[in-house]
Amino acid sequence: MLASTSPPLLNETVSWLAQRPVTVRCLSPTEAAEDYHLSVLGWLAYVDGRYVNDRFIPGNVATLTPKVCWPLLAIGRRYSSVYTTSEVALALLVLTHESGHLRGRGWSEAQTQCWAIRHVGYVARRLGVSASELPAVLAAALEWDARLPDSYRLPGCVRPRVD
Repeated sequence: MLASTSPPLLNETVSWLAQRPVTVRCLSPTEAAEDYHLSVLGWLAYVDGRYVNDRFIPGNVATLTPKVCWPLLAIGRRYSSVYTTSEVALALLVLTHESGHLRGRGWSEAQTQCWAIRHVGYVARRLGVSASELPAVLAAALEWDARLPDSYRLPGCVRPRVD
């Protein structure tokens, strides 16, 4: 991947979650290295937008690093074995989290993360994770969720069960 792309399947999925037309921008490694949010701040993804009276108003674009985008694009393809279940789960969780921001509800990081962990299974299935793979992917997503800082923890958030 030499330049940023906007994969239709990811655009459709994120638009479905955001309940409005939005776009996913998958950066190349070079672009990611030149992006302040990703290279300097160390973020894996972000949503464009602005703050009005301390409330975040999202734009229409989620920007993803290759670490997030490439495992998502590999789901359901022959080369998906290149990525571990943990890498795929992280990518799904990040994509779902950024979709929560794109919904435009003005949620905090904790509220957005609670929504994301509760919806990550739906996103996994929509992008092609098989029913037999889903429990392992959900378990890995819950492990990633548990490692997040306190600012991402919403008291009382009911996390999904892995059955």
